[in-house]
Amino acid sequence: MLASITLPAFAQELKELTASAIWQAATNARNPRALSRLLHQAIRDAGRECAWVSDYQILQRGENRIVIKAKCPSTPIYGITVSRVPKPSLTVIGGDGLVGGFNVADGEIVSLDHPPAEGIFVGAGEPSASATRHDGRGRRLPAWVIVVSAAINLLVVVGIGGALLVVWRRAKPLPPLDSEIKDELMQASREILPDIYRHPDGFYLVRGRHGKRRIFPWLVSAILYRNFGLKLFEHRAFHHPKEVARR
Repeated sequence: MLASITLPAFAQELKELTASAIWQAATNARNPRALSRLLHQAIRDAGRECAWVSDYQILQRGENRIVIKAKCPSTPIYGITVSRVPKPSLTVIGGDGLVGGFNVADGEIVSLDHPPAEGIFVGAGEPSASATRHDGRGRRLPAWVIVVSAAINLLVVVGIGGALLVVWRRAKPLPPLDSEIKDELMQASREILPDIYRHPDGFYLVRGRHGKRRIFPWLVSAILYRNFGLKLFEHRAFHHPKEVARR
């Protein structure tokens, strides 16, 4: 059984597997680098010189046949034909100047190098402005887009911080409320958390760690004062009817 497995038979089986893999990769077209590696393997298995495949173009994509041009650095273009009838097979030609250059009219040119290798195009050697090229490393946003987005985000943060600072500085400190007024406010409020009371008007009264009662506009400020003693955005502009009447 083992004696029947010869080196030529193994090479033929490997060739069929490579042909099937190239067919699947070219059909799905999801991973350009995977296809370039398979094309490189096919060229090397055919005994041709190829360091790696830097550019390729799918010329024909039929029901049972695919024709691809592939460019290796410092080597003329190769032509690879993959068939799957009656069984998977592939043929490699070129590498000697017989296969012509890429033509943008024949389809998408996938360039894994950036910019594409020199001398691969028909004519002047460079693609026209309408040439379809694909950078196998994936598209990246232009640098100016990233810079502008970062600047906008920074301005938003600075604007919000500046607005809060203006509100904080314009809040004029009032004389502290006496215990009687605070008692009335506490009685009219509802305890929502331990030592934190919410008044019907929407502000919060808090009893701190030392028993002092203070007023805050937001629940998070009330919690910070109760737990850590931080008087962040204390409600300094609060007016109580009795306090106003006394003035």
